Amino acid sequence: MAEKIINGVTYSCTQLTADPGLALLLRCLKLGAPLAQLFQEGDSTNDDGGFFLRALTACLTDLDAAGVHRLCLDLVKLCKADGEPVVVGVKPAGTLELLQVAAFCLEVQFGDFFGEDGASFVRQAAGVAGAASQNKPFG
Repeated sequence: MAEKIINGVTYSCTQLTADPGLALLLRCLKLGAPLAQLFQEGDSTNDDGGFFLRALTACLTDLDAAGVHRLCLDLVKLCKADGEPVVVGVKPAGTLELLQVAAFCLEVQFGDFFGEDGASFVRQAAGVAGAASQNKPFG
């Protein structure tokens, strides 16, 4: 079981077994197809955020918004918050926290499968989103 503190809440997540893990992986691959080319083109670890912006642009062009929404909720619900079941809107409370928990779950579930490039992208995506929220351009 992996743990990570996000916004003062300890989130824990256990890797799924083979069958549900494969089903989740296939959903992620289908919804993340616009990102596949980016992993072949560039290195996310030596970038100033440009990789994340290109990934976001790729997602927005062919985004299945409803599918990604369901996937994010399903990922978050695989975690526990301070040892209790996750309650979306409470723990995690906000959108950014929800995305950070979903990214944590992805890393736990598939970090080994996608290797360091995939894990680095998930960490960078969560980090860029976190840094952007500190500026609060809309609040």
